[in-house]
Amino acid sequence: MRDIKALLNYDDTDDENVEYYLKQKVMVLRPEDYDKKCYRCGLHVVEDTPKALYRLLYLFGQPSMNFTKMYKEGLLWLVSPNGQFLVECYFSKYLLCLEYWVLNSNDINPKLESWQRWPYSFEQGTRCTNPDGQSFFELVTSALESKWDIYNGTDFVV
Repeated sequence: MRDIKALLNYDDTDDENVEYYLKQKVMVLRPEDYDKKCYRCGLHVVEDTPKALYRLLYLFGQPSMNFTKMYKEGLLWLVSPNGQFLVECYFSKYLLCLEYWVLNSNDINPKLESWQRWPYSFEQGTRCTNPDGQSFFELVTSALESKWDIYNGTDFVV
């Protein structure tokens, strides 16, 4: 997995600006607010669910999140600035999963077989052929699996 700064093409050394810049590259929607037809193109199960969930809420959490339907509808949709690529964040058997979606079916490699929704298939990765989509999926995944300094001046790192 590449470094967040490399994925953002960001060369400043100030980590607070990295968070700000990252938030500019990712739109956040609630599952009920998104109604476009999408095509599933991949999946990633994060390595450390508690820390990744904390990072998800820290980086992209909304002031009014509804956790009552988090197992049926998911937590959040993270959407690329152009709206063409989406990451659905949801729980499956207490594990945080990131499911990758595209709006254009032409961005999916047809030679790879269609995957079932996890946990029925443990295959992870993406079938997205668009380089922008691949970069966006890697950016979101790296953000949730990288350590972040939460409070400056303390040793609280998640």
